[in-house]
Amino acid sequence: MIKKMDRIDVYVINRVNRTDRKASIISEFLNKKELQMILVQAIENPIGAVGLWQTIYNIVGQANKENMDHVVICEDDHIFTHNYSAINLQKAVYNAIQLQADVLLGGISWFTNCYPVGKNLYWVEKFSGLQFAVIFKKFYSKILNTNFQLGDSADYKISSLSDKIYFIHPFISIQRDFGYSDVTAKNNSKDKVEKLFKDSSILVEATKEVKSFYKKKIEKQVKPLTFSNFDHISITTYIINSNDCTNVLSRIHSQFEGRTEFDIRMISLCEHNNPEKAYLITLKKIIQQATEEEEDVIIICDEDHLFTTSYSRSCLIRYIIEAHQLDTKILCGGIDDFETAIPITRDRFWIRTFKSSSFVVLYQSVFNLILRQQISDNHTIECFYRELTSNKMVMFPFISQREGFDGENSERKHNSNEFLSSRLTKIYQIAESSDKSLRS
Repeated sequence: MIKKMDRIDVYVINRVNRTDRKASIISEFLNKKELQMILVQAIENPIGAVGLWQTIYNIVGQANKENMDHVVICEDDHIFTHNYSAINLQKAVYNAIQLQADVLLGGISWFTNCYPVGKNLYWVEKFSGLQFAVIFKKFYSKILNTNFQLGDSADYKISSLSDKIYFIHPFISIQRDFGYSDVTAKNNSKDKVEKLFKDSSILVEATKEVKSFYKKKIEKQVKPLTFSNFDHISITTYIINSNDCTNVLSRIHSQFEGRTEFDIRMISLCEHNNPEKAYLITLKKIIQQATEEEEDVIIICDEDHLFTTSYSRSCLIRYIIEAHQLDTKILCGGIDDFETAIPITRDRFWIRTFKSSSFVVLYQSVFNLILRQQISDNHTIECFYRELTSNKMVMFPFISQREGFDGENSERKHNSNEFLSSRLTKIYQIAESSDKSLRS
């Protein structure tokens, strides 16, 4: 049972020279009897992000000394939305405590991944937007012991310190657009902040809708599929070759040796001074050929593709058929990076967008979309696939990776199979804990 909420102290950070912000934030709390606003003078620093962190550090340090169960920190550009109420905040704090949250946010302007874990409550991976944050006691030490470096920002730093961050949606807090930012230079333009929160909210709703859409489709599949009679299947597989080097050709052929489920066709990468455009022109050429041959499904592989230890013929066929039943148009065997992933089954995620993939299954339903899509000079592979369709999935664990993708350079480490897999695993764990259908 949720007990009546005592009056909550809210520590509002304000720079002494920002009188416009001070007047704005005072007006926000005038009729909020359940909240006691305490103005905190921001620590001045030539780098706004550093000054903000130092101020947060001091507030959390004081909360730690006083053994407070949680502390609410607010920035002076915060405004309450019409969705705010004392009871909504109280319920969210209570539910966050049940989830052993480190941080609860009133609203966010950007995020990488989120997942609904309860009514009006979402888990979030990485975010921006600290204008209204509840920080819980068990997280104090993380903030007090972390090393905040030049180039860091408070919201990204907190994201990196915890995988137990949640936000309320519909948002109860957004930022007032003053046309400038003391912390984030890129937000120094009129209406920029308002648009960020609006776009973020739309994406949260889309995430919820995608989850609901696939859950209903799966529930309608009464009979489970059996895969005992697919030994004869051989899928046309195009390998895009940009290098005539004998070693490269030998290596890619060795990946498919003895795998009769693939009908291999080598195709040379079309010539163009823009490698992304060259790939897309080649893709259209492949799709035109597949259309003429009335293919139902094809696979496109890059020459640096490697099968992972998770690959098996039976799994591939099952993934392809089951994904087709869910109206999937693009199914990746692995991805180089992604934005917004939602677990649909134990072994497949819906993805909003992906950077690229060395192993892509394309269904007939997407062929005409590809042929009709114009290729602009600034088109990337990521943009092209994103604009085609929202019906995209990735197999998990990955069955494909790029040769050398787990190399030593920092970009590859950040987007390595191990790093991406750990992100997807965490998203799945969060989803599984709140969605019983994923456990079956």
